[in-house]
Amino acid sequence: MDSQRAAAVNLRLHFLLTIRHVALALRTAFSFTRQGSRNGANETFYRSFLLLFCSHQSTAMKKFFFFVLPALLAVHSSFSQKATNKKTDWGFVLGLNGSNLRSSGDRYSSWKTGLVSGFFVDIKAAENISVQPQFLYSSMGGKNSNDDASSVRLNYFSLPVLVKYKLTKGFAVFAGPQLDVMIQAKSKTSSGFTKVTDAYKEDSYNLTGGVAFQPLRCLGFSLRYIYGLNNVSAVSSANMKNQGIQLTAAVKL
Repeated sequence: MDSQRAAAVNLRLHFLLTIRHVALALRTAFSFTRQGSRNGANETFYRSFLLLFCSHQSTAMKKFFFFVLPALLAVHSSFSQKATNKKTDWGFVLGLNGSNLRSSGDRYSSWKTGLVSGFFVDIKAAENISVQPQFLYSSMGGKNSNDDASSVRLNYFSLPVLVKYKLTKGFAVFAGPQLDVMIQAKSKTSSGFTKVTDAYKEDSYNLTGGVAFQPLRCLGFSLRYIYGLNNVSAVSSANMKNQGIQLTAAVKL
C-alpha cells in the first residue's frame, strides 16, 4: 500500500514539474521571438524539451512526452511565426464524465460520473480548422452492475489532441487521439475505499470525437465520446477498456 501511495505521489510531482518546465520553456522561447531572435527561441525550446525527456524515468511520462510533442510544437510554432494571420486562444475547461469499463463480464460495466477539469490551447490552422491540445484531470471508471455499492474510480492526467472543423457560426465538430496517464485507482465497496492502482496499467490509449457549440466568443460547450483502445487492466485474466461521454464548458481568456 505504501509503494502504491509513493508511486502515485511521484507521478503527480513528475507531471506538475513537467507542466511547469514546459511553461517556462515556452515563455523563454516566446521572449526570444519578441526580441526578434527566432533561432534563439528554437534552440531554447528544443533544448528544454530534450532535458525534460531525459530527466524522466517513468515509462508513462515518456509516452506522455511523445504524445504531447506535436501539441507543443504547434503552440511554439504559433508563437515563433511573427508574420502570420494565425490566431491562438487559451482557456479553461470544466465538466463531467459519464464512464464505464467495457468488458466481457458485468464488472464495472454500469455508468458512473466523475469530474474533468484543466486547460486548452486552440491554434487556428486554416479558415475553418484549428488544432486544440487539452491538458486535463479526468476521473473515469465504472460501477458494478450487480452491486451499486461497488465501483472503481480511475483518475488520469488526460491529453486529447483535437482537430476541430467549424461547420457554421457557433457550431463545430472535432476528433482526435487521447492519451490518459494513471494518477491513482480506487475501488469502493460497502466497507469503504481501497487503493488498487497496481491492478491497472499506467496508460490508456483512446479515440475521441464530438460536437462543440459556442454561443459567445468567451464561452463554449462540447459533448464528446471517448473510446478506449487498449486493455487497462494489469490482471492477466481481465480485459477492460475505458469508455466515456464527456460534457464540458470552456472559458476563453
